[in-house]
Amino acid sequence: MRTELITEKYSLYKEVVEAQMTLLCNFVHSLAFYRTIRQDYDRIEDNKKFWTHFMNSCYLRAITDWCIVFGANNNEAHWKKTAKNKNEEFKSEIRPMIYSAAEISQNKWKEYHKEVVDFRNRYAAHRNIDYKDNVPLLRCVTHNVISCKFPGIVSMSQETSRNYRSVLEATL
Repeated sequence: MRTELITEKYSLYKEVVEAQMTLLCNFVHSLAFYRTIRQDYDRIEDNKKFWTHFMNSCYLRAITDWCIVFGANNNEAHWKKTAKNKNEEFKSEIRPMIYSAAEISQNKWKEYHKEVVDFRNRYAAHRNIDYKDNVPLLRCVTHNVISCKFPGIVSMSQETSRNYRSVLEATL
């Protein structure tokens, strides 16, 4: 049995919201580690193989964590599984917030979403040996998370949302 978070409009599954927050914090940490190493990569002299592997692992982990929340609908922590009641209304309210936070149109979001999920499916999670597509950039994904415009945050108290945002901003 799942615990409910009651908001003015919706009953949310507390465990789903907590899982989303954990995954998205992990996403931000992994991306921050990747970016930190990447910016200094040319100056690394010792243990280059280790830093290359660690940097790439962080990027793949960031993609995977993001995809759990925003990728395939069948993940238990997917954003569409947050609301217990009025689920269709919830999705139609949240979807434009996601596009807005990512600073992207609905059509561009669909293309971008497909690119990230395909990369996750064909390379990060299931290594297709013939995979030759580009690695997706995480710019839209990052805006989406940092703006705190995903379901778990939208319905949180102001204090909890502020605390979460400060963790994300400090990490990046």
